Amino acid sequence: MATVNNDFYLFRWFLFGVVSLTPFPMHVVRGASPSFHGLGMLPDGHYSYAYAVSGDGRVVVGQSHGADNRRHAVAWIDGVISPLSPIGSGTFLESAAQDLSYDGSVIVGYVRTQQGLNGAMWSPDGGGVELGGLGGTPVQTSGSGVSADGLTIVGQSNRIGGGWGAFRRSGGVMMDLGNFAGAVPRTGSLALDVSGDGATVVGFADSPKNNGELEAFAWLDGTMNLLSDLPGGDRQSRAWAVSSNGAVIVGGSSSTGSGAVFEAALWQESKVLGLGDLDGGTFESRALAVSDDGQFVVGVGRTSEGEEAFLWTAQDSMRRLEDVLTKDYGLDLEGWILNWATGISADGRIMVGYGIDPYNRPQAWVASVPEPGTLFLTIWGALFFIRGPLGLRGQSRSKTSPPQPNDRERQRSEFEIR
Repeated sequence: MATVNNDFYLFRWFLFGVVSLTPFPMHVVRGASPSFHGLGMLPDGHYSYAYAVSGDGRVVVGQSHGADNRRHAVAWIDGVISPLSPIGSGTFLESAAQDLSYDGSVIVGYVRTQQGLNGAMWSPDGGGVELGGLGGTPVQTSGSGVSADGLTIVGQSNRIGGGWGAFRRSGGVMMDLGNFAGAVPRTGSLALDVSGDGATVVGFADSPKNNGELEAFAWLDGTMNLLSDLPGGDRQSRAWAVSSNGAVIVGGSSSTGSGAVFEAALWQESKVLGLGDLDGGTFESRALAVSDDGQFVVGVGRTSEGEEAFLWTAQDSMRRLEDVLTKDYGLDLEGWILNWATGISADGRIMVGYGIDPYNRPQAWVASVPEPGTLFLTIWGALFFIRGPLGLRGQSRSKTSPPQPNDRERQRSEFEIR
């Protein structure tokens, strides 16, 4: 067993003491007060789901049920919902908006018709165009992620000869990102997110171990790199999101604790960190979005009665998002059940997701919290790197999950074989 010099612990506890004894509030308010509210639905709609939020926090995208009993891609701009136009030929079946640029001026997703699946790019006013495909016929494409400037789009499309191919579309040209070297194609590859500069693409593909599983990748400079599994996890992994600078990737991996299912994971500098799970129920969690600096991660964990949204920070590890909002910020969430947290703004202040509202309807929600003070983040950032891997389980109270939509994790990779 490795030993650690006592000075290591003394320095760690010195930092802890600085934080504990500093005579100012733990959370220094900058800007608006904390808030939480449901985002509503289209007229005569019965439910809605939020899948992503713009980097500046002004625009939220997702899906809403409509009067025609279909699911429609929507954008909430400063809290006001607007439908995004259907594209493609054939009878409209459903659509979903899955990601957006930093300022919300470019939105990506898909439109499903009786003719197939059309990758879509919209502007906030609702106008849209098709993304094209990798050559498979008929074209089956879905847009999953977009760079901060809106110029690079990633997703998946059917290939000539069959199977799915992760793509990167830039300058109107769609590039097939290929597969892991040595992997025998089965499902193919799927791209789920892209860094702010468009250089790093993350997703998952057929494992190079050729064990019939899918493994997380980070694509950079023309190479698809395999992301390591958590200890004890050699079956499967997924990369669902990447920070703006490409330095931090989040997703899930099988592990000693989770077994064949996922434990939320964070990859940074060729190392993988298990983020743990919420107490109660099966050990299972998924990290779905990350702030620009990698300090804040949101996702879903499983408790004894279903799924609950979580917030993970270097300071507190994994906690129920409801506890953070009610206990730390004093917000009233009476009647709400927060099931999935699917998106987070660049500064980590604004989080979106979906759950059950007080009228027992699945509804998209948005939460806003004050920005932590700079000293607070600096000290706890140091503690994060000093204290090493975390795998702590937070406190949880179980609640019933809503009927599952094509949630952002499945929505952005709906071709996944689970």
